[in-house]
Amino acid sequence: MAKNKTFNVGSLIFPAIVLGITVYFLVACINGLDQTYVEEGWQEAPGVILAQDMELPGKDNARRKAEGVEQMINYEYTVGGVSYRSNSVSPNVTVDPTDYPQGKAVTVYYNPADVNRSVLARTEVAKLSLYVMILLCGCIIGVIVYYLQRDLRQRKEK
Repeated sequence: MAKNKTFNVGSLIFPAIVLGITVYFLVACINGLDQTYVEEGWQEAPGVILAQDMELPGKDNARRKAEGVEQMINYEYTVGGVSYRSNSVSPNVTVDPTDYPQGKAVTVYYNPADVNRSVLARTEVAKLSLYVMILLCGCIIGVIVYYLQRDLRQRKEK
């Protein structure tokens, strides 16, 4: 007696999840190519450098070490007549603290959705990384589609 093989939908769940996540990352990477800076859409505000030894409550999380240089520069900026203080330089850019002496006027970039989030130096989008991710996502999608087609063809022939 021949067994009637039925198609197992459960075997498609994992490839469908991986395919969905990969397509999401592919779209996000393609959208990222249109941006020049990570902080795209952030507004500019006038600012001034404060004393470096000044304590800014709740802002110590901006302290980081990069290439042996302490990346914490205290500054104040004004948005809509309200003054804000921060010490966040940039998540990825290293600057020379001597370029920011106390009292120097600077341009601060702030997030209009959260005015408390700001940076002194904008981070350029790493386009090469995005191209590599797009290529990788394309390969993953190609492999998944190839194996799904092969599996469906083999099931059809049995």
